[in-house]
Amino acid sequence: MRRVAAFVSLLVVAAVASGSDPVAPGREDLFRSFLAFEEALAEPSAASLDRRATNIAVDRASIGFFAGRYADTMRTLADEAAAARGLSGAERDAFTALLMHRFVAEPRELVIDNARASGARIAISALPYVKEAALPERLTFVVTRPDGSAEHIDAAMPATLDLAASSALQPGTYRVDVRTSSGLAVPAVRVPVFAEAPAATIEALRARLDRIVNADLETDVAATRSRLDLAAGRVTSSAGFLADRPRLLAEIDAEIRAYESGRFAWLDRRGEAWRSVPVLGGAAPVRVLIPESLEPGASPPLVIALHGAGADESMFLAGYGRGELGRIARAKGFVVACPVSSSFGLTPRFFDELVAEMRRTANVDPGRVYLVGHSMGAGAAARVASQRGDRVAGIGLIAGTGAPKGYPAERTVVVRAGVDGIVRVPIEADAVVYPDEGHLLVVPVALPALIDRLLAMPPVASAATRGTE
Repeated sequence: MRRVAAFVSLLVVAAVASGSDPVAPGREDLFRSFLAFEEALAEPSAASLDRRATNIAVDRASIGFFAGRYADTMRTLADEAAAARGLSGAERDAFTALLMHRFVAEPRELVIDNARASGARIAISALPYVKEAALPERLTFVVTRPDGSAEHIDAAMPATLDLAASSALQPGTYRVDVRTSSGLAVPAVRVPVFAEAPAATIEALRARLDRIVNADLETDVAATRSRLDLAAGRVTSSAGFLADRPRLLAEIDAEIRAYESGRFAWLDRRGEAWRSVPVLGGAAPVRVLIPESLEPGASPPLVIALHGAGADESMFLAGYGRGELGRIARAKGFVVACPVSSSFGLTPRFFDELVAEMRRTANVDPGRVYLVGHSMGAGAAARVASQRGDRVAGIGLIAGTGAPKGYPAERTVVVRAGVDGIVRVPIEADAVVYPDEGHLLVVPVALPALIDRLLAMPPVASAATRGTE
């Protein structure tokens, strides 16, 4: 083995990765595959793609996903990612092989005190999703530390990385990417490093939270409690593997310190966060973005974004164009709330209570609440708009089943994909049509113009004086 980095030592165990039996991909694997595909679409080389053909292929892969053919779906995404990067021949094969493996770190996390005694070695292995996937003989690992510094290590697989070989282990999340010989990177694993055992930290934080007895803080405390469940690995949606757990625990500690001082933790808070909101006597998961640039006392618009089937509350801020809606929100100064679409559409009371919570914590303008939905989420948005039409300033329905009856047409924007392979309905005369886009990839393409149209719509009159029904 040739060592090319000072701070990480690499011990080669054996070179047998490509001989492993295939592993069945799960939803986390699919989501990561989709994010890698979206990264490729953002490359300048993707401008030369046959966009129509790509959309048709991706929609067919989506049908495979709904049929449970996860490995086939991932193969299509890998092939389309390679095409987006303009790869061919051996370079293409090497890149798609990386995407068709699940990289695993063992142990999955480190504790600094334990590492001082027993070392900070992480064994990296690779499990193929399909039998024919074969890794290159050697790989380059890129290890990025919490402080942003990065090191490159060239080695065969599987291998062991010692994260504390030449510098002290840092609390935070270490990111390990894998690169081909041409320099194309694929995310491999993330390794959280904790100052103390996370289970003990979570138990201590939960005990402190249980001692908070203040009716005024009840909603905030419930939100923090849900985030403790996220840190403990009890959340099964994509929020669970997207979370930076060391950072999350630090944020939770700050939230609890605010409660212990009798202060609210969520009022006027900025940035993006996963949390619960009180709905229908329970708690519902929501991913919220409140732009950091909002001035104190501002009353921004609220966009409630509803994902399509098979996705979850993280899709609009992590997927759909690598979080295109979040970039637009930060540029234009509006709040985004992303609930689980299937729950949101069950009753208009969900809408009422979500808006009430966003008014309390982000001071959103109740007259400028907009609904944006994709596919199944468009159906949920249409149902709520038909039931709460006097409280919804506008709706954007992307690749859904159609506009709701009883809601003003002038406040409705219907978006259609010209080669939609999932929802095949007659295209309305007033629909905004993207001829070469498909059911999934139309979303980030349509969002900029759609949001502009919604924000230009006049506020709903006297919404601020209405309560819930």
